[in-house]
Amino acid sequence: MLKLSIVIPTKNRFLNVKKILSFLVKKKFFFNEIIIIDSSNIFNKNKIVKILNLCKKKYKIRILLFNSQPSTSEQRNIGIIKSNKRNKYIMFLDDDIKFYKNSLESIKKFILQTDDSIGAIGFNLIEKVENNFFTKLKNSKFSEILGLYSRKEGIIVNSGWHTKAINLKKNTFVNWLSTQAVIYKKEKINNIRFDKNLGSYSYLEDLDFSYTVAKKSKLLICHQAKYSHLQNKSYRNEYDFGKKEIFNRFYFLKKHNLYKINFYFGCLLKISINLQKAFTKKNFSFKRVLGNVVGIFKVFQY
Repeated sequence: MLKLSIVIPTKNRFLNVKKILSFLVKKKFFFNEIIIIDSSNIFNKNKIVKILNLCKKKYKIRILLFNSQPSTSEQRNIGIIKSNKRNKYIMFLDDDIKFYKNSLESIKKFILQTDDSIGAIGFNLIEKVENNFFTKLKNSKFSEILGLYSRKEGIIVNSGWHTKAINLKKNTFVNWLSTQAVIYKKEKINNIRFDKNLGSYSYLEDLDFSYTVAKKSKLLICHQAKYSHLQNKSYRNEYDFGKKEIFNRFYFLKKHNLYKINFYFGCLLKISINLQKAFTKKNFSFKRVLGNVVGIFKVFQY
């Protein structure tokens, strides 16, 4: 058993909590405590309490439940504070993750082989890759020369925009990691917390947190530890998310002293991609594009 705490923030998704717990209880070799940070309404909260009580009674595992305001940054910070002080590792996990067979076995073996220079190890996200003109442009040498994006996986460029690290075929060093499924060495995150200034949804909080860690230690993704993300992204079609998509990026850029000019070109490319999706995809809304535009004006007023 690893000396590892699993931190899972959740809000009004008791069925997701039930599914992830039903998986984890069969993997007790991997952790010694689970911490649920809940910001649900009373209906969902009561159901989550029942689920946790059943798991604790049946499987004899340590599960802690804490309440929080709706903020994934705040929820994960509570998890850090409340985690077992003697544990060596802390794992951040979304409640809508599906792991591939033997993913936890693979990453446990991998963790035990890593040296002290590694601050965090991520899981390998498997998902479908879009293939259209604008995504090709984003990943082109032209965009790389302009400093907008990189053709390398898991990179943050001077514009403040980042590239995904998905469907990896080998272990890969990166300079940011998603909090969907990631393990940090606790000694490497002393005095580092998720930034609550990024709002209740906390868009890009994982980018900011992991990039801060990356300045002091290495980040690595284990390609054999695969997972998929089951989240419904319909909320990302909203006007408010469109604003956050731009303004939170600008906040990140300012905080880490990256380059404004490259950022604005990156914004134009992002808006172009979203506009193309709004015209071609039934489940993509123009409200997000409008939010992007308003976000740009908000940045100019900052």
